[in-house]
Amino acid sequence: MKTKQRRLVLILAVLLFTALLTGTAYAATYGDVSSDAWYAEAVQYVSDHGLMTGVSDNAFAPDSAVTRGMIVTILYREAGKPAYVGKADFSDVSDGAWYYDAVEWGAEVGLVTGYGNGLFGPEDPVTREQLAQILRQYAKMHGADVSKSADISSFKDAASVSGWAKEALSWAVAEGLVSGVTADTLAPSGQASRAEAAAMLMRFLDKEPGDGLTLVKSVQILDPDYADGGWTLARVVTYEYENGYPTRIDTYYLDADEHQISTFEYTFEDGQPVSGKEYDAEGELQKTKVFEKGRISEIITGAEGSGSYGRTMYQYANGDAWFTLQLSSTGYDDFTMEEVDSIQVTARDGLLERTVNSGLYANWNEGEEKVWQRFNGTYTACYDADGIICGTSSVFRAGPDGGQDRFELTRKNGRVKEAVMSIQYPGQEPMLTGRCVFEYTDIGIDPARYSNMINEHLMGPGNNYYRYYWY
Repeated sequence: MKTKQRRLVLILAVLLFTALLTGTAYAATYGDVSSDAWYAEAVQYVSDHGLMTGVSDNAFAPDSAVTRGMIVTILYREAGKPAYVGKADFSDVSDGAWYYDAVEWGAEVGLVTGYGNGLFGPEDPVTREQLAQILRQYAKMHGADVSKSADISSFKDAASVSGWAKEALSWAVAEGLVSGVTADTLAPSGQASRAEAAAMLMRFLDKEPGDGLTLVKSVQILDPDYADGGWTLARVVTYEYENGYPTRIDTYYLDADEHQISTFEYTFEDGQPVSGKEYDAEGELQKTKVFEKGRISEIITGAEGSGSYGRTMYQYANGDAWFTLQLSSTGYDDFTMEEVDSIQVTARDGLLERTVNSGLYANWNEGEEKVWQRFNGTYTACYDADGIICGTSSVFRAGPDGGQDRFELTRKNGRVKEAVMSIQYPGQEPMLTGRCVFEYTDIGIDPARYSNMINEHLMGPGNNYYRYYWY
């Protein structure tokens, strides 16, 4: 899939209420899409990028309405086909239907609801008011401000707007997403064709980044200058992506005049990564990651026979939301470590709230007698409403308590623009420790993965107690 993607809530907003794109002649993929049709290039585009598919191998049905099942499926694909528990149990959404996973996921995350009486209506054309409601829900999921509201009473058909849709349509009008099909007609029950949808998707994907959750393009990391109270740029990290996952990460250490390069290769199935390899600038393998359902299940560090070799395994629970056990073992050329280090994790709503590190290590002295070391600590974290970490604290079995980390965030367009980190030790004043400034791509990312991405940058990829893997 082309790396330049947008969060689909805004794509579909444009799909609903902007003018049609006049296309150029293009080679049609489907028998019912002629090469000189105004929408031919758009149909080719959405087909090539997996945003929309045909109704059969040879038919796109450009004049047909966009159905409820189609819209939710597009959103589901754009989100990366995330895992779900699935409890909707709509009687008209059968297991095995092409929209089944999308509808189950959409219902679970609150993106869509049914008509009542166990019905969803997946084959029904989606109306403008229904889509406005979906867009508003999707915007809320991504942390966007949905408080704007406009007076829609001036539209002569305002009385025909369903009660449940008034807030969503008022928001859409206030945001400039709805301008009416005429100056005084809102047409809340109007429908959009598949050709119109394809044209709007293609047109919108070429726009510059705006609101919405997207992948990080670069991060500036600054250190505090305690002498003058300012900040000093320490390093800059930049990212390149394919299929929403990094293919290259460049880290520039300005304070040391050093440039570090990491490249990545992934294997995908059904849009989800199943394995990934990380290489250094010399092309040496550094890590191999194994994924299950798009989540890290195992990390292998180094390669056998390379001098050091380690494995970290993760077990999941809490509705598959987060790992509950981390097991690590490290081997060297001259011996193999017998013990493992386990981290017990307490999670709520997919967020790590508490970890307990058993910290059992076995060292060997010259007489090959095992000498045990125990570093046992309990670590807690708090989060804001978007799942972004706002503070951590630690208590150790032996020695003084650790400091309390705090993160002050500045947001723009629903995304974290800047973060200032500080730490406070018992009996001392808070002390600044760092600052991150983020720039973003226009590649959409789902809320859970976005929070993991930001949390890893805030906590640091080498943090021992909170693992936030977003690639």
